[in-house]
Amino acid sequence: QVEVQAQRTRANRKPLLFGLAVAVAAAVAGSVLMLRDQGGTTPSPAAAGQAAAVPPVTAPDPGKRLASLLRSDDEREFQSASGELAALLAGSRPAAVAIAGPVVAEYGKALESSDARAARSRALHRLVWMARAGEPASEQRVAAFEKSYDEVKQSVARTAWWSRGEGSRPDAAARWMENGELLAENGDRPAMLDLAFALGHGRGGKQDRRASVDTYLKVIERSSDGGENSARIRQAALRGLASLLNTIVEQKDDEAARKVLPAIRARADAGAANLQYFSGLLSECALDPADLAAARQWYRKAMADPEWRRIAREKARVLGRWCPRPASS
Repeated sequence: QVEVQAQRTRANRKPLLFGLAVAVAAAVAGSVLMLRDQGGTTPSPAAAGQAAAVPPVTAPDPGKRLASLLRSDDEREFQSASGELAALLAGSRPAAVAIAGPVVAEYGKALESSDARAARSRALHRLVWMARAGEPASEQRVAAFEKSYDEVKQSVARTAWWSRGEGSRPDAAARWMENGELLAENGDRPAMLDLAFALGHGRGGKQDRRASVDTYLKVIERSSDGGENSARIRQAALRGLASLLNTIVEQKDDEAARKVLPAIRARADAGAANLQYFSGLLSECALDPADLAAARQWYRKAMADPEWRRIAREKARVLGRWCPRPASS
């Protein structure tokens, strides 16, 4: 996991004062005519002037309005405001930066605070959205947060606790792992890899191997654009997934195997030879009782792929007679 590092990277509304003034004047005139029709006394010019007087209408401040929407608790309002911000950045960048600056500072402060996780998650989510809109201060905040995460990773992820589950957890690990979860929620692929490893191998006090597999598969899917960085991340995800599935087999984790097999079934059916092979291995060596018929079918499918033909054929040859065991066994 350590070697993987991602390269991070309106129109103002004006009230129709003229139309409002005309409407008011028409209403006053209508009142005067009504009094006349009813035989009432026609108001004096002074009284008519008082009746015609209306409070001045103040045009709403578009900057305050946009800033308010960027702070809105309603997610749809916030996302709509982010779109307005992007348009304003394209048309009047200094004005947009001035409006968004205080909002970005508030979210940045919340992200770096010791507030509840939900508040920090919301802050990072909002900063990421504004950064995608092209707002420079939020881009800097997100980049700084990612850099801080990567710097702490250099020490935590090299410990025996992280790599092998030995020894005590480093003091910095809890906050680092929470920051990684926040980044993973927003699609940061290196952080997603770290989260998948933690969930799969029980770092941080919780183990969820199905969630780990799902996370690895998401990273693989999101790293298929052909770019060099995506290729490295994809390979790391494939290695991590294979290591986890092999661990489930070695530990004969029947519960995890029954949860994981449906997660990889669709891709195995679609022709992923690596997942065909591991579907066979899980069926044969992790399920209790073993499903040898299913295992045989999966091995045969994997043999159709040149890269997996030899290992799948060899495993099918010893079907039911040998399964991987932990190295210490």
